[in-house]
Amino acid sequence: MKASNYNFFYEKDDEYLAYNSRSNALAVITKSDFEKYNEYVKFGKQIEDEELVRSLKEGFFLIDDNVDELKILRFEMYRDRMDENALTLTIAPTSNCNFRCIYCYEKASIRNKSMTKEIEDATVNFIERLKDDISSLSIAWYGGEPLMRFDIIERLSKKIIRLCKENDIKYFSSIVTNGYLLNEEMAKKINDCNISKIQITIDGPQEIHDKRRILANGDGTFEKILNNIIKYKRILPPIDLRINVDKTNVDQIKELYNILKDNDLLEIINPYLGHVKSSNGCYKDEKCISVEDYSKITFDFQELIKRNIYTFYPIRRTSLCGADSLYSFVIDSDGELYKCWDDIGIKEKSAGNILNGTSVNMVNVNYMTLDATQNEKCRTCKYLPICMGGCPVHFAEQDNCTYFKYNFDKYLRKVAEELENK
Repeated sequence: MKASNYNFFYEKDDEYLAYNSRSNALAVITKSDFEKYNEYVKFGKQIEDEELVRSLKEGFFLIDDNVDELKILRFEMYRDRMDENALTLTIAPTSNCNFRCIYCYEKASIRNKSMTKEIEDATVNFIERLKDDISSLSIAWYGGEPLMRFDIIERLSKKIIRLCKENDIKYFSSIVTNGYLLNEEMAKKINDCNISKIQITIDGPQEIHDKRRILANGDGTFEKILNNIIKYKRILPPIDLRINVDKTNVDQIKELYNILKDNDLLEIINPYLGHVKSSNGCYKDEKCISVEDYSKITFDFQELIKRNIYTFYPIRRTSLCGADSLYSFVIDSDGELYKCWDDIGIKEKSAGNILNGTSVNMVNVNYMTLDATQNEKCRTCKYLPICMGGCPVHFAEQDNCTYFKYNFDKYLRKVAEELENK
């Protein structure tokens, strides 16, 4: 019996807070019991309390001597990456956009191009070919700005929903939109398309947002987006309100919070912070905040909006996202297939085309075979089970660690405090 490599202990009053990142277990342990554990780990002194041993083993704080935790993490990673039961598609019905956001990584690929009838049919046929293998299908409608061609979303949704019903496939869909084109008719149709979640972005109060998220003609968009949310909040599905933060707007987050509060939106929407990074060379690094700063800002924001305590809790990860998952693709308006949203429009990173199927290239091979358990920096890191190397696209970057790595004890203490109060 030995100690796990993924144990965290934080002193808390006359107790210790114990967390294991592989089991994702959180526990409180008395000082006397912690001393028994510590003496066993350091000096081999046997723990006589069988109940304590059982509890420590249950949370993976103590494991059998023959357990290789890195091999277990590697096995679980590849098992979930190769899962063929769930198909995940991100579909961009158009490459056009009515916005020209200053940090947009798709600037070079914005054009007046939408899916043809042939590509629409090929998308449905792609799902049809996999229908006997999958038990669930998740679609994210993306762009460009997807509401510019909502007619395509309607047509595809109708066919895909029918296909899923006929084949007993669980269906979930969401949409990422700037929210500018929303109207009452469209809001109702979003529900008819079984879209159960919508993401809209507001980057601060009007004077900040209107410098960052502008129309193609340079006009501001804050007032229109906010009014749309207010007008249609009872019709629309739940809204995740993304606030992209960097050094230029981080000091105005609370001001935006007050605007949302004053308009009675906090009980309807779920505001959260997005971390703006320099992607595809479209935004200056010096404007971006570090992961460490983002961690602190995120913690403070979650406290401000009184988020559910479990948003403070780390997530156990195996595969990271669609980029490193076998049955996950991004489909653009040309029918090109990609493994990552960041790659959309970059033809050399295409993994095939919806018209003639997927292909194996070094881009998607690299994403699928990235292995943090064999990376020199990551393999010895206690945060590995909740990070797994971070975003595959930015895997090699120094600042690609999970934000939980910073202020980790604050996140865990917050959860423990709330649970004890309950």
